[in-house]
Amino acid sequence: MNSKQAFNIPYTIGFCLLDDMVLMLHRKFPPNQHLWNGVGGKIHKNESPDDAMIRELLEETTLDIKQAESMQYIGIVKWNVVGDESNSHKGMYAYIIRFSSRIEWSTKMTDEGLLEWKKLDWVIDKANHQVADNIPYFLPYMLETSVPLLYDFHYIDGVLDKLTVYSLDKQE
Repeated sequence: MNSKQAFNIPYTIGFCLLDDMVLMLHRKFPPNQHLWNGVGGKIHKNESPDDAMIRELLEETTLDIKQAESMQYIGIVKWNVVGDESNSHKGMYAYIIRFSSRIEWSTKMTDEGLLEWKKLDWVIDKANHQVADNIPYFLPYMLETSVPLLYDFHYIDGVLDKLTVYSLDKQE
């Protein structure tokens, strides 16, 4: 069993990279309303995580995966929210999608929110409260490894308490 089959995860998230920039979505709606986040969404019934990420990329950004240099599955981000059981034990299959300077892009408003290229250093700054709170903790790991890992976040009453990173091989 591969690491994408070991979990029943309902969502995908992708981080599109272009040089030192990350394509971010300023979300209009919950979760993470009014915060910058990666692109992605719900996996449809009978859809693989890879296919869901490709579909969400096109739907949310109009970027076709054929324009990318690569799309790499890089792990799973899960969270457990103590005190809010409705939001506990959820997660996302995570991807890094690399583009070259050949793509043409301008900031655009979509149904989901504003899409804009942001400096990577800004996105992963732990003091930046404009980005979804867990991104500065897992994205740097993802950019430094080629091995998919499990990023397991623990929240208490909606506040990030700790992150534990596991090998996906040991989870199967």
